[in-house]
Amino acid sequence: MGIAPLPMPVSIDQFDLPGKALKCADCGATLLNTLECAHCAASLAPPPSQIPVSNLPAVHRNWPATLLWALCCAASAAWGLWSLVDGSWFKAFWLVLLALVLLALSVLAVSTTCPQCAARLTRVAGIGRCPHCAGFYLVRDARMHPIGEGFVAGIPAFNIPLDTLRLPTQWQWPWSGRCAVCRAPATRHEKLHVVVPVALANSVFASGATAELDFPIPHCDRHRKGVAFEREVNKVPELKFRSWDHWRDFVQSNRA
Repeated sequence: MGIAPLPMPVSIDQFDLPGKALKCADCGATLLNTLECAHCAASLAPPPSQIPVSNLPAVHRNWPATLLWALCCAASAAWGLWSLVDGSWFKAFWLVLLALVLLALSVLAVSTTCPQCAARLTRVAGIGRCPHCAGFYLVRDARMHPIGEGFVAGIPAFNIPLDTLRLPTQWQWPWSGRCAVCRAPATRHEKLHVVVPVALANSVFASGATAELDFPIPHCDRHRKGVAFEREVNKVPELKFRSWDHWRDFVQSNRA
């Protein structure tokens, strides 16, 4: 299932973070922890794999790591409270903040294996990507499901860094005239605004001024935000797709 692994840095646990509420791109409802929408579920694909659930890797609590992070959290919180009593407000603030980070790490401390390459993973949630084989997975009911053909997420979730693609001016959109989410005949377009450094020495990522490009992305009346552009400080800009099929076809058509 899927295409060959891509030579790119990938990260896991990129969505289902504690306290981070995500909204469905179509109806605005709060998404489940698998990035699926319970309100407009008819727009989503069937389960991502037909493998019997009993044969899928289970997600277990990593108790040694959980207890270690929990003890560190308790120590940091206690030190912070002591500093507060002692009048060191600044120190207390940072120690309590550290305690919250350690608490999140203890919650996320799990142990499982990738459903596609069987590599060991220690921090997974929602939709993520294996750092070993670059395959996408879905955590559902404490099981690791491989994501592939036919799967659609509630928000743009399937990423491709721009430095693994051709120059934006050479991009080919394989679903021309079709909805970027469900591939139905398009009835309208949404503008995808992309900001990248100006191409120098045949590389779009050479230093210099930025260039802004707009792409009309076709959609049906039912779906929104099929493709998104994400640009963060000190990170390579990325395109993200809601449809795994669209992501696959775009990558195959535009690899550098």
